[in-house]
Amino acid sequence: MTSSLSMTSSTDNRSGSNADDGADGADGSANLSASLDSRLENASNEVQVAFEFWKEFDLESKRSTLDQQCVDMKELKAASMAGRKRLNEATKAFRAKPKDEQVVMILDVLKAYQEEIDQLSKRSKFSEAAFYGLYKAIYDAPDPTTLIDGLLNHVNSSSSYQLEIERLKSELLQVTEA
Repeated sequence: MTSSLSMTSSTDNRSGSNADDGADGADGSANLSASLDSRLENASNEVQVAFEFWKEFDLESKRSTLDQQCVDMKELKAASMAGRKRLNEATKAFRAKPKDEQVVMILDVLKAYQEEIDQLSKRSKFSEAAFYGLYKAIYDAPDPTTLIDGLLNHVNSSSSYQLEIERLKSELLQVTEA
């Protein structure tokens, strides 16, 4: 999304800032005012769209959901670490046995490996679902950097416009007093 707030140098070429311009100065001021009003309306619309998106996004509820998902992921990771440790111990015990006893134990070791694979698959699916859910929720989010940049440009240009207005008022006052 591009910001319509950014004030280009073309708007800084203010016609009508010189008292000798006469009628052209009034037209230039009107054009500048209309241009500024149009930009302010566009900026307001962009900010409104972003506001509505983030309002519907409900960041607070997403945070609590993400917090719970992180807790669940930590629990699954801890269970996975414990399962790997048990699997490692079962494998060591299996290797320490003579060949004839290994034949009897092979089904138990194979079952332990299958359980660990199932746990890792469950953990992977949970993590992927959590990531995809968050990704899907923020995919269409308007980029706040363009809005913030535009607002900063607007604030900066508004300050320069205020200075220009004050200078013109002072100039007008001097012309009317003369």
